[in-house]
This record gives sequence, structure tokens and C-alpha cells, in this order.
Amino acid sequence: MRKYAIASGLLAAGSGIVGFFLRQNELLRAFEPDTGLPVAGNASTVALIAYTLLILAAAAGFAFAVKTRFKSKDTYSDAFAFRGPHLTVIAGLCAAALAASGVMCLLEARGGADFRVQAAIAVLTAASGAGLLGLTMSSLSGKGSKLSLICAIIPELFFTVWLLLLYRRNQTNPVRLEYAFQALAIVSAALSSYFTTGYAFGRPAPALSAFCNAAAVYFLITASADPIPLSQRLAFIAFAVFFAVNLIRLTDGLEFKLPKHLRSAAPSEEKASE
Repeated sequence: MRKYAIASGLLAAGSGIVGFFLRQNELLRAFEPDTGLPVAGNASTVALIAYTLLILAAAAGFAFAVKTRFKSKDTYSDAFAFRGPHLTVIAGLCAAALAASGVMCLLEARGGADFRVQAAIAVLTAASGAGLLGLTMSSLSGKGSKLSLICAIIPELFFTVWLLLLYRRNQTNPVRLEYAFQALAIVSAALSSYFTTGYAFGRPAPALSAFCNAAAVYFLITASADPIPLSQRLAFIAFAVFFAVNLIRLTDGLEFKLPKHLRSAAPSEEKASE
């Protein structure tokens, strides 16, 4: 495996860990203890926003390098080509963590008014874990299948539903800073799943996929610092691990593009050989 491929995933995870502690610091210092309203111009909020913009700029720079210098294969199993037994173990652990998150979600909502909604979330969480595992197993076989198409779509639909429920829960909340990073985490994860699904359907977008995977890892880990239920924090971490590994696999499968003068010369060489 290429060293810069491993570095891409580790740097994305490292940026999220730093963001986690910055978010913790903001939650401790940037809100009034009595009213819960944000303190205008608080240094911790400014630092977190500046750091987030820096990380997004770095991810955009990485995506630009991918777009201009590299190309990827058209299918998921080829583009995310790195395979190995430890990949199955990681995918299995992520699936198990999401299944546990679903069970915990049910236990947390037991007897509550929104039990049916939480039950639906629990089922979708566990189904997303099964989808990630199924997608990985399909990739390991090296063959595309209809099952891989279904497995790719499940997490994407789950994130869309999750985002709607987050908005519903906070639609009357005037303090957007309380849930902004949760929303960004879910949005970036949904986009990452969307572009992964594109590969499953033979529509690759390596630059956008690289950017969204890196952003999803950062926001999912950062948002884990929020005062959210343990089930949601576990799901965030499980998805962050999966997207970090996905980023490593995507980067490892990239191929250098030929320079323009070589690309223009290639057809003429083929004709000459004929």
C-alpha cells in the first residue's frame, strides 16, 4: 500500500481528533451557563471556525490534486482496490458498532413519546452497518453485483432521514451552534455515501469522493464532542472509521494521468503500429 494513501486517512482522522478537543473547549466556554445562548466573538468559537476552514481548504487542495493529476477506475471494486483480511475485520467491527448503536438507541428511547421514530432510526442504523459490510464483501470478491448497489444506497438514505430528524428536533432552537456540527457531519457523510454509490453505479467522481470522505471523517469525529446520546456518538465514530478506510482505499487505487503531450501522441503511435 502506498504511504501517501495511509497518510490521507490518518491525517483526516487526526484533524478530526484536534477538532474534537476544540469543539469540547467551545462547548465549555462559548455559551452562557444560565441562558445557553452563545457568547458573541468568543475566542474558542473563532478558533474552531478558523480551524474548520483550514481543514476544508486542505481537503479541497487534496481533491484538486486528485482531479488534475490522477484518475480512478470506474467501478467500486476496482477504484477502492485495496483488499485484505484486515479490511473485512474493520468493516465487520464498523457493522457491529452500528448494530450496537441501533440496540442502544432502542434502549434510550424505551417508553418515550418518539419511540417509533427512534425504532426506525435503530433499524436504519443497523441496516447501514449491514450495507457497509455487504459493500466491502462485494468489493473483496472483485465483482460487481446487484447486492452491492443496494448496500451502497442504504447508508445514503439513512443519512438523509437522520438529517431530516435532526432538523425537526431543532427547528425551533435559536442556537444553531448547538447542533451545527452534527448537521455538517451528517451532510458530509451523506455526500460521501452518494459519491460512493456513484462508483457502484459506474459513475466515478474521484475528486469529489476524496473531498467528501475527508470532510466526513473530520466532521463526524468533531461532532462526537457534542452532548449527544451514546448511541449516536458510537454511530459517528463507526462511520468515521469506515470513511477513513474508504479514503485510504480510494487514494491507494488512484493512477497518474499521462501528460497532455503523451496523451496526444498515444493515438498516433497506435496508428503507426497498425
